[in-house]
Amino acid sequence: MFAQSDPVRKHRELNAALFDLLESTNPMEKQAAVDELNNFIRVQVREDGIHRRYQPFPKVSSEDLTPQLTETNAIVCFKEPRSPAAVSIPYNTDPIGWFITGPRFLLTFQRIATPAFMKDISLLRTYPYDIRQVISDNSLRDLLAVEDSRFFAAIHSFLGEPNAPSPATGEVQYITVSGGVTRDSLKIALQLLPSLSGHFETQTIIVNNVTHKEILAWTHNEYGGPNSQEMLETGTIKDNLFGRNWIVTIKRHLVPDNTMYLLADPRAVSVAAVLQDTTMYVKTEAWKVMWFVWEEIGSVVANASGVGRVDFT
Repeated sequence: MFAQSDPVRKHRELNAALFDLLESTNPMEKQAAVDELNNFIRVQVREDGIHRRYQPFPKVSSEDLTPQLTETNAIVCFKEPRSPAAVSIPYNTDPIGWFITGPRFLLTFQRIATPAFMKDISLLRTYPYDIRQVISDNSLRDLLAVEDSRFFAAIHSFLGEPNAPSPATGEVQYITVSGGVTRDSLKIALQLLPSLSGHFETQTIIVNNVTHKEILAWTHNEYGGPNSQEMLETGTIKDNLFGRNWIVTIKRHLVPDNTMYLLADPRAVSVAAVLQDTTMYVKTEAWKVMWFVWEEIGSVVANASGVGRVDFT
């Protein structure tokens, strides 16, 4: 029925072995199956999600937490202290006194969990592909959607309305540019963050996969000689165009068409950490298996001057 090297056979054998362990009455065998799924989930979660592609999520422990008046897991983080500019002073006088204060903010943690997925164990044996991939796709899609939606919600709270002052900084950080996605309009976009009081350069650009293809319409003069020829032949666009890191996403509900998010170095914008790594809970009952994935993470956008948005009309 199957060739010896048939990948379908390989996947079915792998799935059968995995769920034989899940059906086992031996607690150690069942735990081995759960550990295998957990390891697969953790590998996948590092590769997906806009927020995680923008900045790392380092692991922290209980010793790093700062006790609060309420039952909240949190860490106190520090911003760079500001100081006044240097001035010239007459001879025989002392400089102006200035006490340095370091602004602080809280990085609070929350638990995120997927829905509880259920399936007949016996039916899972017949999948012609790696069932771990099926489980991770179902689980992580919801998990990472929450992470990304909260990340963009924080950014939007700083940006305010188009062409209006930001409620956080009083500066315009959300602009509209006419003429579509051209080299000239991208130049205007990249001037946005440096023109703010923070003077940050854009390090990361986030667009959806539809807007990203607007660059394919650039002329030879816009994209450059060898680059233009390569783009015409391969249909691909360089990941470091304009010397920036481009994150291209399919999540058009978070990053609309003809929209570009501009972010400075993540060390100057936000803080993120993992308190409890992504973990799978698996429970078997009779012929059914139920699983869900959960984690405890903290993320905060602390510097409003490091984010911007451009809508191309």
